[in-house]
Amino acid sequence: MFLCIAFEQAAAQWTAVSLHAPGYSDSRVLGGTGTPGLPFGGVVRTGGPGAEAFPVIWDTQSLSPTFLPLPVGISGAEVVAVSSNQQVGDGAAHALLWNGPGSIPVDLNPSVALTSRAYGVASGIQVGYAAINGDEHAALWNGSAESFIDLTPPGSRRAVIRGTTGQTHAGWTSVGTGANETNHAAIWTGTSGAWVDLNPPTANYSEINGMSATHQVGWARVPTPQGFRDHAGFWSGSSGSWIDLHPTAGGSSIAWAAYGSVQVGVVSNSATVYSHAVIWFGSAGSMVDLHPFLPAGYLASVASSVTEIDGRLIVAGNVTRDPFNSATEAFVWTFVPTPSAAVAFTLGAVVLTRRRR
Repeated sequence: MFLCIAFEQAAAQWTAVSLHAPGYSDSRVLGGTGTPGLPFGGVVRTGGPGAEAFPVIWDTQSLSPTFLPLPVGISGAEVVAVSSNQQVGDGAAHALLWNGPGSIPVDLNPSVALTSRAYGVASGIQVGYAAINGDEHAALWNGSAESFIDLTPPGSRRAVIRGTTGQTHAGWTSVGTGANETNHAAIWTGTSGAWVDLNPPTANYSEINGMSATHQVGWARVPTPQGFRDHAGFWSGSSGSWIDLHPTAGGSSIAWAAYGSVQVGVVSNSATVYSHAVIWFGSAGSMVDLHPFLPAGYLASVASSVTEIDGRLIVAGNVTRDPFNSATEAFVWTFVPTPSAAVAFTLGAVVLTRRRR
């Protein structure tokens, strides 16, 4: 499903609303889906001794939360990604699958793994990683722990899948050995283990955090006059297709999620001082800093998910009053285009994943 919407940065009508519920010490949006109308996933926490973490999805229309059941005997879990009928995340360091908001979660941790985490879900397929012999292995499941498939490329020590369309999966894999080992952005197809190295030609490190049917978003460590720096960017299925989204000289940036030709993430440089949530429209020059639309008092922010409903862009993320000593609060930014908007962009269905970890 695609929707054309007009956009004019100078006439941006952005509003910001807190998702943080009274009585909880911390709330975070960890991911969602690019499918219009589906919720954002995350976690809310209680404070103090015996603190609990409750898996939650927020409705993108009403912004109201729905709490998902915790695993039996476990005091904490998180929702990281959402599809039309499934939610995934982890609890007690095991990948979890909910088959709907009211269902008891399925433990996806394979018998060969000590820990695991699910980062993406689409068309009945779940992806993430399973820690085997101390290293992350790229994981694909089809609804159960027994269905686990290890997609770590031969010769790679570590790999993680961060998103999926159901058929194509994206994340990163290690290449090289010893002191020469680094991570390269990668995509996989199906369950065969076939993969493509997307590391940009000039980069010495890269990772993918999310994907759509045609694009992958994340970051790459690229050469600059100040040395190698981490820059947000996106790919279109090949190493040479990399587009650098970093807006200025100096500093760093990461793209966490996408919806059609829109990307969201975080930028930190001398202009922002602290990290600021941002949105891009396919180029570095199109970036809009979302932090100034927050109420006064917040020092840092990050955008971790984006979708569209009825012609409105909905960006979800997390903010804090003190990056060094403060709880995190989930927030939503909403953009309603004005009639005078002049620059068109295209939005499409996307599968998203959660922050890098």
